[in-house]
Amino acid sequence: MKNEAIVPFKINIPEEDIADLKRRLEQTRFTDEIDNAGWDYGTNLGYLKQLVQYWLTEFDWRTEENALNEFEQYKTNIDGLDLHFVHQNQTTKRKNPSTDPWLARFIYGVFKNYWSSH
Repeated sequence: MKNEAIVPFKINIPEEDIADLKRRLEQTRFTDEIDNAGWDYGTNLGYLKQLVQYWLTEFDWRTEENALNEFEQYKTNIDGLDLHFVHQNQTTKRKNPSTDPWLARFIYGVFKNYWSSH
């Protein structure tokens, strides 16, 4: 994107990309962990193995993609920097009203990104 036009955006992960990620997760080679290290030297090995298993067998890409797409999302380019942003009117009704409080948290800067607040 090379101009400052604001264009609507929807997340649409190609099925081939999801299949590729799953193949790579299945081929993950875990390193050994220092005895009783916990989180002192990086990610805990037990946690990482559970997380990889979750992404392989439980995480539903399409459900998450649909939930994220309930937000009004846009892309633009400002001074050569591509930006992806949400412009959500507080009165807009979404399928999942539990995400409505995100706006107040966003204004006060309590979370890292709009999705982590839901």
